[in-house]
Amino acid sequence: MAIVADLGVLKEILKHFPKRCNYAFAYGSAVFAQSQTHEQPKPGKMIDLVFVVNDPVEWHTENLSMNKSHYSKLRYFGAKTIASTQERMACGVYYNPYCKVGDLGTKVKYGVISTSTLEEDLRNWTHLYVAGRLQKPVLSLKQPSLGLEDAIRKNHQTALRAVLLQEGIQMTKRKLYEGICELSYLGDTRMLFAENPRKIANIVEPLIKEFDHIYAPLVNATGYAHFTEKGVVIQDISPAARFKLLMTLPVPLQISLAKQHCRDPRFYDIEDIMAELSYLPDLRLHIRAAISEIVRAASIRQTLQGVLTAGVFKSILYAKDKLKKGVEGRRKAPVPSLPSPPPSDTDDKQSNVSQTIKTEVIRDNISKAEKGKDLQLPPPK
Repeated sequence: MAIVADLGVLKEILKHFPKRCNYAFAYGSAVFAQSQTHEQPKPGKMIDLVFVVNDPVEWHTENLSMNKSHYSKLRYFGAKTIASTQERMACGVYYNPYCKVGDLGTKVKYGVISTSTLEEDLRNWTHLYVAGRLQKPVLSLKQPSLGLEDAIRKNHQTALRAVLLQEGIQMTKRKLYEGICELSYLGDTRMLFAENPRKIANIVEPLIKEFDHIYAPLVNATGYAHFTEKGVVIQDISPAARFKLLMTLPVPLQISLAKQHCRDPRFYDIEDIMAELSYLPDLRLHIRAAISEIVRAASIRQTLQGVLTAGVFKSILYAKDKLKKGVEGRRKAPVPSLPSPPPSDTDDKQSNVSQTIKTEVIRDNISKAEKGKDLQLPPPK
């Protein structure tokens, strides 16, 4: 894997948190390479972690005794209030950013989410927040339970189908993986101004093998698509194939698709609506609009919750860092070359004059050569 984080440091970090969790993983540019150069992350870069726990109240109670300084002023209201804020607000995940851990003071941002909330998001795309993160390669620090593992696989299958429904009869695997990576950013308000415009390409380029490991077996298992020997994905785009893929999407996404198609699911059968959609040439637009609706609502709620859970100072600092990343990314983004302008009448006239001068000089040289005089060179262009 294109891992740039120190695994020893990551294991040491885990020792500073409660051990009772169903799953723990790390992600982000401090963990994986984010470009083809495989550069090492800058010293002091914040490491992103997520802890999946069965009982948020129990986990926060223990974590408050271990890491009280990580929390905002909400810590004074106790673990039950923190867990309630986590479960009832935004996307069911509680983040503590800019936390120093261990003797070295390693900076981490960690999220806490309940097992039941994550499973719901993975299977039904209720928020597509942590589920969106798990559509991309992550570094598992503690292996998931069997139930979570099955839900994660279901999430991968849904992401693959959502991209296949947007594409034509064939695509490169890089385009497929960029489409999967893009899903959780569709509609995300932060992508408008606070993210690197090359974020998706930077994630996919160094992690092609990791994406292969997750999605190559799933492509061939769909029954409607397969990889060729050259790594190109070929798929069946008939209405019958589209219909079957649409019928496997999570119900909330199907309902959103129905609304995009101006059909109220309360009065129309979902199966009939999906059948209509399967014939549409602009199905891609409907899929993207439906996913954007889910992601946009989740990103706004999570941003607002962050002010409460992280505190005003840390929220401003986090927003500042995101904006800085976005500005730097836009500066480094390649500027598309402009096509050469067509020759103007003035250019044509200058070219003709130059050609006439060269012709006259050549004739003069020939005449002088015949008379034995010194030659002169034609003027440069």
